[in-house]
Parts: sequence; C-alpha cells; structure tokens
Amino acid sequence: MAKYNVEITWNSGAASVVQLDGATKLRANFTVEELANTKATDSVKLILNAEVMEFLDMIQEFRKWFNKSMTVSSFYRTASFNKSCGGSSNSLHLLALAMDWYIQGHTEQQRSNVKNKWEQICKAHGKIGGINYYTNGYHLDCAEDKFGYKTFQTRDYRGKTGDW
Repeated sequence: MAKYNVEITWNSGAASVVQLDGATKLRANFTVEELANTKATDSVKLILNAEVMEFLDMIQEFRKWFNKSMTVSSFYRTASFNKSCGGSSNSLHLLALAMDWYIQGHTEQQRSNVKNKWEQICKAHGKIGGINYYTNGYHLDCAEDKFGYKTFQTRDYRGKTGDW
C-alpha cells in the first residue's frame, strides 16, 4: 500500500508532516487512502486537525447508520487540485470538512432519509452542516457557518451545472 504525506496540526498550533500508510484507518470505515487527495501533484495529500477529526467522527456516525459501503470521491483537496477540477475557491474540501460520495439509484425517500440523518448528526455536534444532492451521490459538510449560514443548508444540483 502506498504511503501519503499527511499534515497534522496539533492543538498547540504546531504542524508536522508525517507519512502514513494508505491502509491506516482514521475511523472504522475510512482509510487514509480514500480520504487523501491522491490525484494531486502536491506533496501533502491530507490534512488533519481537531476540526477534521470531529468531522471524521460525524461521517463515521453517518456511515454506521447508513450501514452500506460508501465510495468516497472527494474529501480533502489541495488548492491546486481544487482549482484544476473547477472547485469553488472557498470549498470546504480545502479544509477537509466536506465529503463527496457516490451512490446510484436513490429514491426521493432515501435522499430525504440521508438529509435528515446528516442534519441530525450536525445538530448533535453543534455544527451548521449542509448536504448537496447530485445525480450519482451526495456532498456532506459540517461548516456552512463559514459562509455566514445559521441553519442547515440543502442544495439540489441534479441536472444542473456541476452535477456528477
């Protein structure tokens, strides 16, 4: 398994870059490799800090509820990679506070259940989160307050620009 450079910011504010094996589990169902920006040319492929670790707790809680495998398409993005793929310049992926994942064939009821559970998890953690619907998946985040929102945000991009 490949090794990845991971920047860890400690509670003191000091940061270190360490190499972690891609198979290293950051949470029960999420490895370094699936969360790292492996397509980026930058040397650091993932960042970790207290806020990211709490987000990982939240998505692990969601994954346990979902009770199915989740194919992560995007978690952390380096600034250069984010720009190259047309991501927003203030994307929460730049902070590793957003996760996109694929799933096909979800009904409206299933989408509603996913939204309601993610909103419940965000509230339980005191976070202003959000969800984006895409034709083939979802975007989950936990930091909509960084954009000035005071309530959970839901966006539907199915069939619109940026849909995947």
